[in-house]
Amino acid sequence: MAIFVTIVIRPPDPERFEAAIREFGWPGEADGAWDQFFGKREGDPSLYVIAGKWDSHEAMHRYTDRIGGAFNARAGTEDAEWQTLTWEIIE
Repeated sequence: MAIFVTIVIRPPDPERFEAAIREFGWPGEADGAWDQFFGKREGDPSLYVIAGKWDSHEAMHRYTDRIGGAFNARAGTEDAEWQTLTWEIIE
């Protein structure tokens, strides 16, 4: 079942976080992902959202399990609070 995921985070070092996003790039169709989005909140630029569609919850976890530790180390977000919401796509 396809899902839409939103992840909100306030990283301790926004510049380092953005650099990690650019370095690691986006998951793609081979990862089971499409229509990925990255942005920061208007009026509160230290609050970020990552969002996108995934083929399944399992596809998202395979990707995050593969890169999560290395990404967090590069981004400085090992102890940050990630708010993740997963939505079932109704077609």
